[in-house]
Amino acid sequence: MGEKIDSLLEALRKVARDERTSRIVNFVLVPLLVLAALWLPPISIQERILERGYTAIGEGNWWVEDPDGTRLTIPPEGLAGPVKLKLTSVPRLDFLKGSAGEKLLKAAQAIPSHLEMKSPLYQIGLRGEMPTEAVLSVVIPNDAEPYCTLDLYTWTGEEWRWLPSHVVVEEDAIVSRLSFVPSSV
Repeated sequence: MGEKIDSLLEALRKVARDERTSRIVNFVLVPLLVLAALWLPPISIQERILERGYTAIGEGNWWVEDPDGTRLTIPPEGLAGPVKLKLTSVPRLDFLKGSAGEKLLKAAQAIPSHLEMKSPLYQIGLRGEMPTEAVLSVVIPNDAEPYCTLDLYTWTGEEWRWLPSHVVVEEDAIVSRLSFVPSSV
C-alpha cells in the first residue's frame, strides 16, 4: 500500500515539473478558480455589478421610490416569484431634447403631437418574475393643471401606450393599478 502511494506521489512530482503542465495550471486552472471564487457567494460579483441599484421586493420591502416621491409598489399577492426592481428618472428636458441617450431618442421623437410631457421619464428595471399586480404612484409635477387632463403612458419600444390611472388630489399623485410592471412611464 505504501509503495502505491509513493509511486503516485512520484508520478505527481514528474507531472508538476513538466513545463506544459505548469502552464496549464497557471494559465487555466488558477484563473478558473479565481473566477469561481468571485462568482460564488459571499462575493457574488455578478449581483454587485449587474444588479447594482436593484432592490429586492418581498418581506419588509414592497416598493421602490424615486427621490421625487414617485413610487412603484408590488403588493404581496402580486408576487409571482423572486423579483428585484430599479426605478430611475430621466429629466424631462433631457429626454425631450434627445440628450438622454440613443435608446430614448426614438421614444422622444414618437410622442404624439396631442400629448404634452409634464414629468420626468421614469424607467423601471425588473429582474426576476413579472409581478401580477403593481401600483404606480407618480407625483403630479408643478404646472400640471388642469388635473383632469393628466394621464400616464408607457413606452413599449415601438409606441406610447396609455395606462389606466386616476388623479388623487389629496396625495398630489396620479395612481395606476396594473397587472404588470411597465418598463417606463
